[in-house]
Amino acid sequence: MPVWNPPDLAGKLFPSLMEKLGQEGKFDFETLNRIKVPTIEYAGKRSEGVILPSAVDWGQSAPLQVVRSFGDPGEDGWQNLIIQGDNLQFLKTVYLNQDPLIQNRVKGKVKLVYIDPPFATKSEFQGGDGARSYFDKIESAEFLENMRERLLFLREVLSEDGFIFLHLDNKKVHFLKVMMDEIFDLALKPFELPEFPEIHFKLGYRTTIDKETQTAILDEIYRISYLENPKIHLGIKWLCTYIAIRPGKLVKILEEDIDLGNGYIRITDPKMQYGGDPKVVPILEEDLELIRSLRRGFPKMRFFRHGTGVNGCKEGQPFGDKYFYKWWRRACANLEIAGVDLYGGTRHSSAVALRKFHSPELIKKSTMHTTNE
Repeated sequence: MPVWNPPDLAGKLFPSLMEKLGQEGKFDFETLNRIKVPTIEYAGKRSEGVILPSAVDWGQSAPLQVVRSFGDPGEDGWQNLIIQGDNLQFLKTVYLNQDPLIQNRVKGKVKLVYIDPPFATKSEFQGGDGARSYFDKIESAEFLENMRERLLFLREVLSEDGFIFLHLDNKKVHFLKVMMDEIFDLALKPFELPEFPEIHFKLGYRTTIDKETQTAILDEIYRISYLENPKIHLGIKWLCTYIAIRPGKLVKILEEDIDLGNGYIRITDPKMQYGGDPKVVPILEEDLELIRSLRRGFPKMRFFRHGTGVNGCKEGQPFGDKYFYKWWRRACANLEIAGVDLYGGTRHSSAVALRKFHSPELIKKSTMHTTNE
C-alpha cells in the first residue's frame, strides 16, 4: 500500500488549491489553515493558467456582431450594445481587449453581470413555434467545468466594485456557490452591501365590482352611445368579456385583425417585432353578427373609428386611447357609481367572478394570461 505524505496527498486531492497556495512547489499548511480557502474538485478541472490563456486560441478571427445599440453615445463614444454570438467566445474577446469596438471600454469595468445558464436538466427545449431552442444535456463534472471557465473570464470583466448574479435551481447551486467563493476569493473578502437609495412609493389598488353592477354599466353605455356609434358599446363589452385584452391594445386593432370567417380577433403588440406570436381571441356569435351589419373599411384602417356627426372628430378618425374611458366614466356618473376605472371594472371584476366556478390556473389558461399585465 502506498504511503503519501501530507503535501503529496493534498496535491492529489486539491490540484487547484495547490496552484493557489503552493508557491515555488511548496505547500504552506499554516497559510491554508489561516485563510481556509473553499474549493471544489472534480474530474477534468483545469487550472486558471490553462483556461485564461486559451483566449489567444480564439483571437480576432470573428469581429463582434452588434444586433442593436441603445441611447446616445457618451463623451467617449460608447453606447450600450446587444451582441450576438457564443457567450464564451465573446468573453474571450473581451478578455483579450483587442477588438476596436470594446477596447479599453469593457474589461474590468462592468458593474453588473446576470447569467441564467442551463440547469443540467438533461432536456431539450423548444421555442414558441416548436423549433429547437437549446439543449441542456451537459451535466456533472462537464457542467461544472463549463461554468467555471465562463466565471473565470467574467471575473476579469467585472470592475472591483461590480456585482455578479447567477440564477440556478437546487440541483447545482450548492456546487456553484463553493466554486464562486473560490474564483472570486469571497472567503477572503468581507462582503458589504452598498448603500441603496431610499425609494418612496404609494401602494396602488383597483376597485372591483360584481357582475350585476358591471352589466348595469354596460346597459347604460348601450343606452347613451349606441345611436352615436355601436362600436363604443361593443369595445367596452369586449373588455368585459375577453379579459385577455387591454384597453390600449383594443383601440389599435385593424379591420384585417378581425377574422369573421374563423371568428376571432388578432391582437398584435409592438414587442412582436422582436419575435413572438399575436394573441388570438375568439368572438361570440352575437358580436360577429353585429360586425357583419356594420360598414367595413380597408384592411389597414382602425376598426374602432368615429362615424359622422361627432363634434371635433372627422369621419374615420381612430378612437383615442382614452375614448372608452370617457364613456365608461359617463355611464358610471349616471348610475352614481364611483371609484371604478375601466380596467379594474372590466377585466379584474370578470376574473374575480370566474373564481366562483374555476381554479386560478384554469382562468389563466382560458383567458390567455401569460404575464401580470
